[in-house]
Amino acid sequence: MQLNFKQYGSADDTIVILHGIFGSLDNWHTVAKELSENYTVYTLDLRNHGHSPHSEEMSLALMAEDVHTFIIEHTLEKVHLVGHSMGGKVAMLFAQSYASQIKSLVVVDIAPKTYKSGHLPYFRAYQEINLSEIKNRKELDDAFAEYESNMAVRQFLMKNIVSGANGYHLKINVQAIERAYSEIIGGIHLEDIKLPTLFMAGAKSNYIREADQESIKQIFHQVQFTSIENAGHWVHAENRPSFIRALTEFIRDI
Repeated sequence: MQLNFKQYGSADDTIVILHGIFGSLDNWHTVAKELSENYTVYTLDLRNHGHSPHSEEMSLALMAEDVHTFIIEHTLEKVHLVGHSMGGKVAMLFAQSYASQIKSLVVVDIAPKTYKSGHLPYFRAYQEINLSEIKNRKELDDAFAEYESNMAVRQFLMKNIVSGANGYHLKINVQAIERAYSEIIGGIHLEDIKLPTLFMAGAKSNYIREADQESIKQIFHQVQFTSIENAGHWVHAENRPSFIRALTEFIRDI
């Protein structure tokens, strides 16, 4: 599968960024633009997300293979691989299989463990809101408010709905994502990853707990941990300066 992507900059050192569930490369535009002052940055749309192709086949392993295909087709040398949430799990699986293609691994606010389902209201929203009756973004926001009270989260979710000649429509393959959801939030089996690795957590998030660090250390033998103040799960959006500083300080020393 040929993933949709965007390239920023043309430096020798390369960063590849993977988004989370319901996300897209657009979520990383501001971060990538700033990083491109010193790095070549590629942001990718994972399968069934953004403008990448849709497929009825959906799994973390398949997404890791898609990333491998992208790196091979673009003849990239060793890259710094950054993954947020679902993208972090994809990045960890990629590191397990293709360590020789990675210079460093940065996992943002996710651990290789099983999580409770937290996205079910969003699947319902995407499937239950009658888009044919929506006339503008205000009506769309009002409809989403019945499923999610947080405006910032609603704005994030609504980026997956676009307007066209025939009105509003979904640009993600929500059915395929939902079928793969139990695996996406499930634990992943990893062994002996010896790459320089940074686990970056939001200080206001509970996705990576202190107890998780011990199990992570058993797998990642060159691991560091950092917590970004004044940030929840969307670390890169909620405290971009601290996120970029922590990321660049880590990869600069590799």
